[in-house]
Amino acid sequence: MVSLMLMTLHCCPALGQPQPIARGSCINSIARIYNEGDRYLPKGTLLCPGERIHPKRIGGKVEVLCFLNGKILQLASGSISDAPDKCIEATPGSEKRCTFQTPHDCPKFKGPGEVGNEPIILSPYGSMLLSQRPVFSWHPVKGATSYKVYLTGYNLDWQLETKNTTLPYPQDQPELQYGIVYKITILARKQQQTTSSIPSVVYMLSQSDAQNTLEKIKKVLAMGLPADEAAMLDLDTVYMEKSLLNETIQTMNQRVAAGSQNPTLYRVLGDRYLEAWLPQEATRAYQKAIELAQSSGNAEELKTAKEHLRVLQESQSQLPTSMKLDQ
Repeated sequence: MVSLMLMTLHCCPALGQPQPIARGSCINSIARIYNEGDRYLPKGTLLCPGERIHPKRIGGKVEVLCFLNGKILQLASGSISDAPDKCIEATPGSEKRCTFQTPHDCPKFKGPGEVGNEPIILSPYGSMLLSQRPVFSWHPVKGATSYKVYLTGYNLDWQLETKNTTLPYPQDQPELQYGIVYKITILARKQQQTTSSIPSVVYMLSQSDAQNTLEKIKKVLAMGLPADEAAMLDLDTVYMEKSLLNETIQTMNQRVAAGSQNPTLYRVLGDRYLEAWLPQEATRAYQKAIELAQSSGNAEELKTAKEHLRVLQESQSQLPTSMKLDQ
């Protein structure tokens, strides 16, 4: 952990006037100030582990988005990370999660072109959804002449055929409902056979969780942050509080499509692809992060991206079913 140094630059010209403070920097910020409530730190300031806040008024609060647990906190004077209700990591649940820190919990899927050659669903990413009209996509199947997408759930059952490997949610169908579980299946039609994907089961957020998440998104967008920073930090934090891999991957891919050259964005995107159990996509994102970090001279990010790629490749090579990753 990089220590934070605070020092007074100028003495106040009048009694009681706040003194400007020059701050050090840390490699991994854990929070951001979301209001004008701090005496010294302006709205939008990134905060480091253990940093102190100073409300302008006695008994006042500083609004902070905590990147460690996805919560927007109203904090009184003191360290942002010195109490259970402050900015600390969320307590992990009992369920296993596929992450960079726990690659042993990641399943190993066959890659495109391997034995079976059935469709492999890409999106919606993950199993939790906020979007009520998600985009469906899948790996192409060699020799397929068309695909049929099936979606079933409470009061909803439709199918649609396409020659593409991407299908926007059909506008003539009712949107997905909050709090409902849906099953998605892709069929690939060939001249002499039809192959089916493993069904993907997705869970729509509850109405209350969806509303809470949308309110947080509005707060982030109202900050006017640089687009890459908002996507890989603030929005990613809000989405991942509810395991919304689909929304955060799509948001970062919008930055990729816009031509982002930020290596950290690609590395975080790789982490999210890994959590969505898509190792090939994760590998490509990590490789792009390494390339951009090298070209920009970002030694710290280069080291981090290389480590994440190494862990992914080692975890995949140790599993029984082989899958060739891009080298």
